[in-house]
Amino acid sequence: MDIVIERCHLYDKIYERGYTPQQFAEIVGTKKSQLSMYNSLERTMSMKNALLYASVLNCSVNDFYSVRVIKRRVGG
Repeated sequence: MDIVIERCHLYDKIYERGYTPQQFAEIVGTKKSQLSMYNSLERTMSMKNALLYASVLNCSVNDFYSVRVIKRRVGG
């Protein structure tokens, strides 16, 4: 099995909580450009960052990504 990340919802969650990406970046101690890379899927968040962001945004780490599970055939 494999997981394909289809979309990042980080900015959606940031805006839902009434922050701008710049304000949120300052709160969590990172650069807005780093958040932008996560949101555009140029990079994926570490579990440590995802847990921190989820704590600040009062959501689950699962809320940050839309994913699709791909089942691989065994044997061929």
